[in-house]
Amino acid sequence: MDRQTIIDEIKRIAAENQGRPPGLEKFQRGSGIASPQWLGVYWENWSEALLEAGFQPNAHAVAFDKNDLLKSLARAVRDLKKYPSGVELMSYARDKQDFPHAAAFQRHFANRAERIMALKNYCEQQDSEFADILPILPNIHGLKSDAQTGASNSINDHHFGYVYLLKFGQDDYKIGASNDPERRFGEIITMPEPPLQIHTIKTDDPLGVEAYWHRRFASKQIGKNSERFQLSPPDVRAFCRWSRIF
Repeated sequence: MDRQTIIDEIKRIAAENQGRPPGLEKFQRGSGIASPQWLGVYWENWSEALLEAGFQPNAHAVAFDKNDLLKSLARAVRDLKKYPSGVELMSYARDKQDFPHAAAFQRHFANRAERIMALKNYCEQQDSEFADILPILPNIHGLKSDAQTGASNSINDHHFGYVYLLKFGQDDYKIGASNDPERRFGEIITMPEPPLQIHTIKTDDPLGVEAYWHRRFASKQIGKNSERFQLSPPDVRAFCRWSRIF
């Protein structure tokens, strides 16, 4: 990813937003460009990138404040009338231009249990503004954070699965789900060469996450009811931005 392409994308997204420069999360969502590819190479931080593009960075340009995330999440719960799953949060974020990218929640909160507990505490501290949200939240009795349990996740690992991306040709990709992707890769034999393993996403809802990506790329499906898609580089980058969804 070259420097000028990033600058051009910042200007394009700003033009679509009445001249307002995007925050990092909105830039990633709108461009399909993940920050690890360039942040720290061309610029030290997002503010410097905005300045080079000709914009003054705003207070939310570098990162979302945790309370801002919780406020956005509370509003999502209100709109959806339920606490969203990882897939539902992704879909909601895509439909709401001013909503933080779902990956922001994963960076600030270790897991689903921690997000629910933080949201409950936040709503309780806001007097009556989010009083209607509290009865909707899942029962957090007995849920503990990673720090309390010493575990890697509050959901047992055996409940996890994976959604994988394989490349077969120039722009021929397969998106599938498996509880054991390495075994599944070994089962997929294509002559004259085996497929290239591109990326896997760990999730507690592999079938739901797989279905999300199938719907997102439905217009690029190769054959009816197929798991094969003709994907562009931005499509692949969008998939690879995710390491876990739960």
